[in-house]
Amino acid sequence: MIRQINLNRMILTGALMAATVVMVVLNLSQPNAFNSLLNIALTLLVAALIVFGLLMINVLERRWDQQEVALQAVEADNMALMKRISQRADQLSTLNQLSVLMTQTLSTSDVLDSTVSSAALITQADAVAVFVLTDQTFERVRDAGFNDSPAYLTPVTSPTLTSMTPTIIHNLRHGQREPMTALLADGFQSMLELPFVSNGRLLGVVGCYFRRLSSFKDDEIGIMLSFAALLSNALQNAERYEQTDYRREVASSNLQALLEAREAYTHMLVHDLRSPLTAVATSLKMLASTVDETDAHHETIQRLTSAGLRGLRKVMARVDSLLDIAKMESGVMSLQRTPTQVAKLVENVFKDLEPLAEGLEVRLYATITPLPPLMLDADKMERALLNLVDNALKYTPQGSTVRVEAVRSGPDRLQLRVADSGSGVPDSHKERLFDRFVQIEDRQVVRRGVGLGLSLCKAVADAHEGRIWIEDNPTGGAIFIIEVPMIVAPISEKPPTEAELPTKPAL
Repeated sequence: MIRQINLNRMILTGALMAATVVMVVLNLSQPNAFNSLLNIALTLLVAALIVFGLLMINVLERRWDQQEVALQAVEADNMALMKRISQRADQLSTLNQLSVLMTQTLSTSDVLDSTVSSAALITQADAVAVFVLTDQTFERVRDAGFNDSPAYLTPVTSPTLTSMTPTIIHNLRHGQREPMTALLADGFQSMLELPFVSNGRLLGVVGCYFRRLSSFKDDEIGIMLSFAALLSNALQNAERYEQTDYRREVASSNLQALLEAREAYTHMLVHDLRSPLTAVATSLKMLASTVDETDAHHETIQRLTSAGLRGLRKVMARVDSLLDIAKMESGVMSLQRTPTQVAKLVENVFKDLEPLAEGLEVRLYATITPLPPLMLDADKMERALLNLVDNALKYTPQGSTVRVEAVRSGPDRLQLRVADSGSGVPDSHKERLFDRFVQIEDRQVVRRGVGLGLSLCKAVADAHEGRIWIEDNPTGGAIFIIEVPMIVAPISEKPPTEAELPTKPAL
């Protein structure tokens, strides 16, 4: 568009110069005064029309610039919103993880250990300290992230506080108390204290300290208060369990309450994420559809909006993984088995991940043994395979290959094998790696996730009465293997059409 405008401007400018030359030539060749005046008038009229055309071109160019700036602003807003949604998903994932841990332990020590790591993830704090209130005096029982033991550290929160009101200090330079001065000297710039209260009694405080100026939105504070409420219940239950014979009552009532809270948090995750994700996806699709194919920016906008939509799908897949794992552990995860072509599953996974593989300069290869249609839950098995291939891409170096095989293992078993060319998996992690939020910290990785994908793979394999394990790749790297029973679809049944497959959340 801009190129065409510049071309039109050059043509009109040339026409204006030509008109001027014609006027001079005519005046020199026709000494008659009347004819000269007529030529001058005509030439001026032409020149005026050309100048008007140039002015209109400038107006159109300014309008186009304004539209381009508006499109860039919309794109920036959508990308910022998507980043915020992804961060919120990580926070809610951590909250869900903590709720699981709280239902599995009644040890005060274990609860406090989990509190430190979870608080750092939820608040993105650089350092965390946990204080327990005993006889109106705060005692620091856990801390992490400080250069040295913070002996100077005492909470700002009053020991007489009876409500879950957080204390937020956005800039420590505005505080005059000695702990704030010491925190500044230690490199911290802001802080947040989350009280955990039970039945109107302050149990303690979680202090979160930041080496940057921080501000918190209402929804972020809501998540942090939910975290504090969960911690309050867990500490109270642990205290009762350790001090009394409260075991049976806790197992039958309070433990059930924590399980219900965990389910509520899961539903909150779905509600809070799907609506804004859908809104962002709709905005990206509208942005892509407003640009004509002949426009000079069409290709760039299509590429950017496609990348944004892929990112949204990954966030939603993370949410769905949490839901499926929670259902599996609750014993309510059901399968919708339909006649499924395994080759089609692999094809769908490759379509989703090929843009990512190309960006990483990693090749995807598949070897599929001829198989009849099998009775599988196509949606869950496809997501499990997608997680395995996506995990392989994280650890495969540039210029290498990720291989997928679908083969028979004996007369009635199916194996899906995903091999990467990375640094491999230590023997000590080959079983633990399928637990939620477990990752190998020192393993070389292109990009890091939150540790949910492999947990979903195990849940899907278990639901299909199969298993999953890891083997060493003889050429270097690791091979992740899902093995499930082969249930051949009855001949009378045909593989479902796309319209008959279980629907996925719209993005």
